Amino acid sequence: MIYDASIRQRHTMDRAGAQIFRLEPRVRGEPHELNEELPTEKSAARMRDLTNLYGTKSAKTRSRKWDLMRTNEGDADAKNIIEGMVEDFEINKESLETTIAHVGNIPPHDVTATSPENAYPLDKIILKGEWSHLLDILELTQSGDAASAVDFCQKNNYPSFVCNRLDKLWQIQDEGEKSKIAGIFSYIGYLLMFKNLPYNIQNSKPTFNNAYAKHQGIPVTLFQKFDKLFGNSDPEAVRMLDEKCDLLIGYILVLTLFADGFKTLITDIASDLKMTPMSLRRYYQILGCKLSSAKRAVTVTLPVPLKLPELRMKNKKRR
Repeated sequence: MIYDASIRQRHTMDRAGAQIFRLEPRVRGEPHELNEELPTEKSAARMRDLTNLYGTKSAKTRSRKWDLMRTNEGDADAKNIIEGMVEDFEINKESLETTIAHVGNIPPHDVTATSPENAYPLDKIILKGEWSHLLDILELTQSGDAASAVDFCQKNNYPSFVCNRLDKLWQIQDEGEKSKIAGIFSYIGYLLMFKNLPYNIQNSKPTFNNAYAKHQGIPVTLFQKFDKLFGNSDPEAVRMLDEKCDLLIGYILVLTLFADGFKTLITDIASDLKMTPMSLRRYYQILGCKLSSAKRAVTVTLPVPLKLPELRMKNKKRR
C-alpha cells in the first residue's frame, strides 16, 4: 500500500470546547470524503500498516503481540478481545499463593492463623533437628553473667540485634522459653553470617570435614539448608540472586519478631543488614507487618489474620 505525502487535517470539538486535531493518511487511488467513517476492522488494519512503516520499535512489538492475541473471527474488535481475555482469565489459587510467596520473598506462613506465633510457624523456619546446633548463646547464660556475655559477643562480632538483647535471657525464668529465644538469637547470627560470606564460599557446597574451618563456624547442617534455600543453582553465578537475598532477609526479620514478642524496633537489625531503617520498612511490610513511628523510633508489630501484599500485573495501565 502506497501513501501520499499529503495529509488531511480534520478537527472536532470536545465538551470543554478545546480543539482536538487528528491526522489521517490519504491513500493514493482511493476516494476520500471529509465525513467518511472507516469500519473498525479497516481502521485497525490501516493503523497496523502505519505502525509497521513508521512506528517505533516498541510500538511495532506491541502491535505484533496484539495480532497474536486476536482470534480468528474477523468481526471482533482487538481491544474487546484483549479485555475479554483478561476478564475471563481464571486464577489458579494454588499457583497464585506460590507466586506471591516467591515474588514477595515470604518465609513459610499461614494466612488463616489467629495469633502472630502461628502466622509464621517457628517449626517451619527452624526445623526440629536444627535446635541442637543453636546452643552457643544458651551456653553463655550458663557460664556467666549478662555483662560478660555481652562483652564476649561484641568482641566476637555477634549481631548488634543479639548483643542488645542478651540481658533479656537472664530475665526469663522458664528454661524452655530461654532455650527458644537463645536458639533464635543463634539462628539470626548464622543467617547474617551466611549473608555476609563471599559468594564463592556461599556457593561452594561444604562437606562435613571442612565446614567449620572453611565457613566461619556455620554448622554444616545449617549451611546446607541455607545453600538450598538461598543459593544459586548456576555454578558460574557471581552473586546471590536478588529474590534469594530478599527471602533470606525475610527469614531474619520473622525471627526478630519472635525474639521481641512480635513488637520490635527496626534500627539495630537494619544496621546488621547494612541497610537504612527506611529501606528495611518495605521488607517488614511485605511480611504483613504494621509499622508505627514515635520519637524517631520505628516499631514493628504483626497483626492477624495475616494480610500479604496482593500480586499485581506488571505494566498494567491505569484507566
